This record gives sequence, structure tokens and C-alpha cells, in this order.
Amino acid sequence: MSQDLLLATNEAKFVAKFFPSFHQTLLKYPAVQAKQLETRFNWANVDVFSRPTLVLSHRMLFHEGDAYVVVDRHFYASHEYNGLQAVGGAFPTKEGSLLVSLYRISTDGVAGFGSSAKHPVARGLMGPYFEEIFEGIRKKAE
Repeated sequence: MSQDLLLATNEAKFVAKFFPSFHQTLLKYPAVQAKQLETRFNWANVDVFSRPTLVLSHRMLFHEGDAYVVVDRHFYASHEYNGLQAVGGAFPTKEGSLLVSLYRISTDGVAGFGSSAKHPVARGLMGPYFEEIFEGIRKKAE
């Protein structure tokens, strides 16, 4: 699982570019921790494809000036996927705020033989969940 989180962190290039100290925290936690960091570990029971899933997550909030970055790392899930890293950010702009979101989910279910066909199917299955989340955020913002 640590390799999955390392890969997800390296792919979050906007974090490395705009928040290098937080990027180092993600790469080397707990040995390195940014000063403006809040952190929490949580157990949760969430529905994944209408089935209860036990998840151990590590949530981090980093702020620098008026910008915020939040990371939710699932490094244990009882079934369906191996791990997840969700990175979100709110960045000030002249017109308000720019929201950025990046999810990387690791699962053995799309590995091996036929993986090139399985990846688009997996994205199609997850797409409606993310659309629902972002539509809810948009409605609350209006």
C-alpha cells in the first residue's frame, strides 16, 4: 500500500509545485511534517457499491496564507479497493476561489490480464459517485 500512496503523491504535481513543504510531508510522513499541518486518523464504515466497507484513513489539512490543501488517504479498506488518496485544494483568485480535486484509487480488481479494458469500466463505475459529490458542492455554493 505504501507504494500506491507514493505513486499517488508523485502524480499530484500541483502540490509539489505550489506547496513543496506539504509535498515533502506527504512523501515522508511522519518523519517530516509541515508547520501549518493539522492531522487526524479515522475509522469509518462507508458504503461502497451498496456494501459496508471498513476504512482506516489519515486526513491532513495544510494551509498557507489564504490557500488550503486537504488530503484523505485510505490505507486500509476491507474490500473493493486497496487504497485511495484524495487531494483537494481551495486557492484564492480575483473572482473568488478555485477548487481543485484529484483522486487516485488503487485496486487489484483492474490489474493483470485485461487491465487495459478494465480501467475504463472502473472509471465508468466511479464517475457517477464523484458527479454526485461535486453536484452537491455546487448546489451548496449557490
